[in-house]
Amino acid sequence: MTYQNSSLRACVFIDSSNPELPNQIMNHSSHPFIKPPFPPLIDPKDLLIISKDNKPSRSPNAFIIYRKVFLKTTRDQGYFLPMTIVSSMASKSWDKESDEVRDYYKKLAKEAYKYRTEKFPKKV
Repeated sequence: MTYQNSSLRACVFIDSSNPELPNQIMNHSSHPFIKPPFPPLIDPKDLLIISKDNKPSRSPNAFIIYRKVFLKTTRDQGYFLPMTIVSSMASKSWDKESDEVRDYYKKLAKEAYKYRTEKFPKKV
């Protein structure tokens, strides 16, 4: 018998919002539909993470910002899912977004990059 590793993945959603029915598996028709608000209420300056030794992280790209807003939306709706699941859901949602939404997130990413380069210019 030959074992083949399938690259297909399935998601199962657990609804833990009702304490009387903990860990209830949600059927396919009741999968949560998560749509981040548009425009997102996020300041590009808040996207820059500075470590303890005063070194900034890279500025995030448009999808990373979208995923951050997507994660906040899932938690605001009461879903506390593993990041791997959230990333997969965010990716599928991102693929379905309009050009207007994608362009807005690209603009946010550029603003975050500009803020980072102004606040932490490269040393020559």
